[in-house]
Amino acid sequence: MHDGILVQEMEFEEACELVRNREDVKVSESDKRLMYTFYKVATVGREPNVPRPMNPMKAPYWDAWKTHGFKITPEDAKQRYVNMVLAQQAKIG
Repeated sequence: MHDGILVQEMEFEEACELVRNREDVKVSESDKRLMYTFYKVATVGREPNVPRPMNPMKAPYWDAWKTHGFKITPEDAKQRYVNMVLAQQAKIG
C-alpha cells in the first residue's frame, strides 16, 4: 500500500472515532448529510446498496448519498470527511 493512502486511511479512521465519541458537537443538518455522504462513499461505495428508508428522519441522509455520492471517489470522500471533522474540532477548540 502506498504511504499516502495508508496515512489517509489512518486519518479517516481517527476522524470516524472522533465522531463516534463526541456527542456534544453541534453540527447543522446539511453538514450531517454531507458527512454521511462522505462516510458512506468511503465505506460502502458511490451508490446506495440498500433501498431508500421509509423513516422520514433517515430518508434525507440516503437522498444526499444517492444525489451526491456518484460525484466523488472513495479517496476524495475520506479526505473531505476528515476535513469536515477537523473543521468541527476547530470550532469547539
